[in-house]
Amino acid sequence: MSKSKGTRGEKKVVSWFEDHGWYAQRTGGSGAGTDRDRPDVVAMRPNGMGVTDCVVAEVKNKKGGTSRFKKEDVQQLKNVARKSGGLGLFVTKPDLRKSQHPHMYAFTADELKENAKSYSITKKMIQDGPSIQEQIESHF
Repeated sequence: MSKSKGTRGEKKVVSWFEDHGWYAQRTGGSGAGTDRDRPDVVAMRPNGMGVTDCVVAEVKNKKGGTSRFKKEDVQQLKNVARKSGGLGLFVTKPDLRKSQHPHMYAFTADELKENAKSYSITKKMIQDGPSIQEQIESHF
């Protein structure tokens, strides 16, 4: 994936969260130049009970429909979610130009398909896959 396409996808996820009442931000250093665990996006909101809901996300946009995440990246996001007390999500929108995918799909690490060298979100998984909103509603 090109850097600009990745940036565009991350900005769309940030916009989604902000449009739904969250504070969200792309994180510096995600995926490059550091040995520290860094997600692509962090989003937070007060939940009305004196606690903050937190989501940390890795974002992929793939024209072909299948998004792959390195095993190391999956483990890093799980570490960040554990350290922050947040929900770790792997977010994809298969093709930003096609209207047949009305929303971004979001999966937890446990819902990803494990392959020999990576984890993936397949075309079949997104047919009835959960949206970001559905994942948030089921966890918070």
